[in-house]
Amino acid sequence: MTQNIKETSIMKSIFTQEGIEFSNEEGWKTLTEHVEVHNQFLNQELRRDISWDDALFSWYENIYTPLRRAISSWSVKRTNPQMTVGDLYLAVSNHWFYLKEEDQGIFAEQAAADYVRINKKNRPGIFSRLFNTFAPANETNTGKKKAA
Repeated sequence: MTQNIKETSIMKSIFTQEGIEFSNEEGWKTLTEHVEVHNQFLNQELRRDISWDDALFSWYENIYTPLRRAISSWSVKRTNPQMTVGDLYLAVSNHWFYLKEEDQGIFAEQAAADYVRINKKNRPGIFSRLFNTFAPANETNTGKKKAA
């Protein structure tokens, strides 16, 4: 696929305003490729040439927005807290693409939930951490719990 510097620049200016960042510049090129692939898909599906601007709008409404909503959930962000929103978008998007090879009807929310399930670290939840933090304070030296 040919990378168009102008299109990548447009993507960067639009999505930077929405708070999207990537850990490296390749993220912007990959995002532009997503629109280009969507454009090719639309051209085939509709059997006519769709402009890049129209493909960008369609991609934004039908691909990006549902995925962005799905990755905005607390559980997805918590799966990989070191990842930027843009990096998370690309990771979940790639996972969604993989899942669609098996089931074309899978939704963005399902792909995000599956991504969380697969990538969940073996970290205790907040209630487990709180319980472990406060549990020793409720015990005496003999191991018996203090009366409340």
